[in-house]
Amino acid sequence: MVLLTALICILMMVFAMPVLAGPYDSGGGGTVDTPQVIEPVGDTVISGEATTDDDVELENNLSTTGTATVTLADKDVPEAEISTGIVNGLAENDIPLVIENEGVSLEFTGQALLTSKVTQAVATEKATVKIGAKVVTTAEKEAIMSKAGLGESTGIFEVGGKVVDLTASLNDGSTSESISSFNEPVAVTIDLSDLNLTAAQIQQLTATRMEKDADGNYVPVVLGGTYNATTKKFTFYTEKFSIYTVVRKEGLVNISMVIDSANTVLNGTGKAIDAPPTIVENRTMVPLRYVAEALGVEVEWVESTQTVVMNQGGKQLSFAIGKITPGMDVPAMIVNSRTLVPIRYISESFGAKVNWIPSTRTVQVFK
Repeated sequence: MVLLTALICILMMVFAMPVLAGPYDSGGGGTVDTPQVIEPVGDTVISGEATTDDDVELENNLSTTGTATVTLADKDVPEAEISTGIVNGLAENDIPLVIENEGVSLEFTGQALLTSKVTQAVATEKATVKIGAKVVTTAEKEAIMSKAGLGESTGIFEVGGKVVDLTASLNDGSTSESISSFNEPVAVTIDLSDLNLTAAQIQQLTATRMEKDADGNYVPVVLGGTYNATTKKFTFYTEKFSIYTVVRKEGLVNISMVIDSANTVLNGTGKAIDAPPTIVENRTMVPLRYVAEALGVEVEWVESTQTVVMNQGGKQLSFAIGKITPGMDVPAMIVNSRTLVPIRYISESFGAKVNWIPSTRTVQVFK
């Protein structure tokens, strides 16, 4: 019985001892760390295409989290380098690409980066797309904003938010060419959590693209956008890269509508309409009166000629139902007693800008 008890104790001690996974250096003393076991990354739809470090990170993230993400926060140069083979693979499988940095993040739809020139470069194994996203320094921000002409003259005012510099280029190993525009708008999100914004200020928030004029000054181009009260982040869409910031615009008009949905958002407030936007011959048609009232445009209906007359600040626009006016691709029409008009023609005629976001079938109007 004593011998049996002793044998059991010895076996327990043996199995309780740590098993060393491999050779180790016993000359330095101290404890020995058990090597970390790294699970192999599973195959993805872009497996075999990685040629850069960022490709590898992107593929690892896609395999483990389901999101094709590259982080720039720890890079000396805040730039992601993605091979055109990866870009093509993401496009073929409609997988979004997310680029993250401190204070700013970008989301490309699967098709956004696959421009005609990128498509041509796919056959070149060394070709890559470089995407940069950074928050500029305080000194750089002051230099930019001093040349932006904000204030009473424009009705656009600073709120103290970050200024971000976004870049994109196509590189073949010897030359680099800027990507001037994308196939689909890119979602840009800027962190505003360091600001103390009032409810009134939030209602007037809009992103602006700072475009240089011939004199080297910056001209703010209003882009609209949406503020998330929970995350305190602001998201907007842009079709090309430049310098961006979030400002406050007096009299801002910011409309968001989804095709076939009666639910819209006007200046951050939800509103239901009785005639949802629809697509006719590849053109977005929207209810005339809702858009006109939001833009502050007066509308007159001439029954005898079935004609709509629109007026604002000396600008007049008129068109007949069922007839194409110069500048129109699709005529205005009456559906269920509501007049539907092509949104781009109407909005741009009165100085508003229109964004079409195919991935969500969303049309945005801002002025």
